[in-house]
Amino acid sequence: MIVVLVVLGSAALLSWLLITLLGAGQVTSDEKAREQAAAQADALLDEQFAGDPHVTAKVTPRTLPFEAVVIGAQARGYDLTAQSAVDDEQTLVFTKRA
Repeated sequence: MIVVLVVLGSAALLSWLLITLLGAGQVTSDEKAREQAAAQADALLDEQFAGDPHVTAKVTPRTLPFEAVVIGAQARGYDLTAQSAVDDEQTLVFTKRA
């Protein structure tokens, strides 16, 4: 009986460690993607806010953060007019100022 408890306890610990490590890997991957986006922020924002009257932008853990997108859009003549969120993804709608 003790052997069974030790084996079950070890399996539970191994499962917990595996889930924790996989989650940490995802966070690291998201952080790297966000860092890459930040390094290219001006080019990404220039491309996205290139003069269209309405622009939709997605914000996720892998993209520029919300604040950076909003500030970048405002600097390029756009105002945030709508937003929605589902899980860890936000959809932002911008309208070009007249």
